[in-house]
Order: sequence, then C-alpha cells, then structure tokens
Amino acid sequence: MIRLRRLVPATLLIAAAIPAPVRAQSFSPDSVHAPTKLLEFTATEGTWVSVDVSPDGQWIAFDLLGTLYEMPVAGGDARPLTHGRAYDQFPRYSPDGKKILFTSDRGGKEEIWLLYRGTDSLEKVSKLEDRAFQGSWSRDGRFVYAGAMDLGARFSGHRLDLYGSKTELVKNGVFGAATHFTEAGDKVYYSEPAGGQIYTGGFRIRSYDLKTAETATYIARSGGAADPAI
Repeated sequence: MIRLRRLVPATLLIAAAIPAPVRAQSFSPDSVHAPTKLLEFTATEGTWVSVDVSPDGQWIAFDLLGTLYEMPVAGGDARPLTHGRAYDQFPRYSPDGKKILFTSDRGGKEEIWLLYRGTDSLEKVSKLEDRAFQGSWSRDGRFVYAGAMDLGARFSGHRLDLYGSKTELVKNGVFGAATHFTEAGDKVYYSEPAGGQIYTGGFRIRSYDLKTAETATYIARSGGAADPAI
C-alpha cells in the first residue's frame, strides 16, 4: 500500500487581460496560483501502470498517479523517486542501471527526462519543439528513442543522443503514433498503426535500419501486432 498526498487546485482562474509588458518566467508545475485542497488516501491498486526491472534484476520502477516509485523485486516498501505536482510516467532503467529515463510534463509539456539513481538530480534529454514521450534506451546506453507529437496530432519517432542531437527515424502523419522503440543489432523495431489509422488496420511492427535509414514492415497480420521487445 502506498500513502499518497497531492495538492489539487480548488478553483480555476482565467485571466481576462494580460498587462504589458509581460516578462517571461520559467514554468514550474509546483507553482500554485489558486486555493488548494490536500487529498490523502491509501492506494492499494493501480490502473495503466508502467513497470520496468533493473538490469541486475533486484529492483522494479513503476509509475502511479504521476509519481515514479522504486521497490525491491522481492517485495517491500515502495520509495518515491519523484516529487511535486508534475506528472511522471514510463520509467526505463539505463543498461548500466545508473539512470532512469521517464516522461514528464515538469517543463511545461511532455518531454523525456533522466533521473540519476541515488540522487535527486534530474536532466532533460529531449530538446524537441513537439511533445516527446515514452522513451527507451539503445543497447549501449548512448542513445534514447522517443515518440513525438505536434499540435496537429502529427506523430514522429526520433533517436536522440544525450547531448541534444537527433535523428528523425519515422514520420507517420496524423494519428500515427510510433512507439515502443527497441534496438537489436543494426535495426530498431517499433509499432505503429497500420496505414496510419488504428481503427482500420490495427497495429503493425516496423523496422528502421540504422546503416541504410530504410524502413520496412516486419510484422503485419490480422488482429494486429504491437509493442516489440527484444
């Protein structure tokens, strides 16, 4: 069981006018501009929880209601890894087990962040104009894969290094999310809606060749195929 405490806005304030000049301020999800109410409850189960196992097989990381937790595989108390009002999800251990990749809106929109285990140190990885989500690691830990979506609901997939450079692997168009990137040898596998529309064709698994930059369909079958994992 996990004891949860969250501050939630009690009212919604809408500004009718913004005085000029407006000075740019850094965004913080923990900034409170309205009355709040503290909700306390004990969570005994979760829905839509994302879980990952550490490389040494001793720990699991998971998200619950926008907070990341870690606990021993053998059982025990879950320790919160993130704090505050940001919504954090999709934790993924690095291959060396020293970092955890996750998706968070703590910068104002969904982006890919790094948590350094054993510390409170956080670092933003994605530097895209669009939302970035559901990050995963390359096998050597030098690169990160992530899906992205712009304001027109047009999706793309990217390979990012930890210094900000990026390679666009796939551009699917409207409602064509490329997700669950997993690397094997010189190829990266991912799932996407067949034909760009999940309602008509279901999901299929595609591949991207890191040497030739060619994409191909790996699995497309009746009933769909999704979420590849090596």
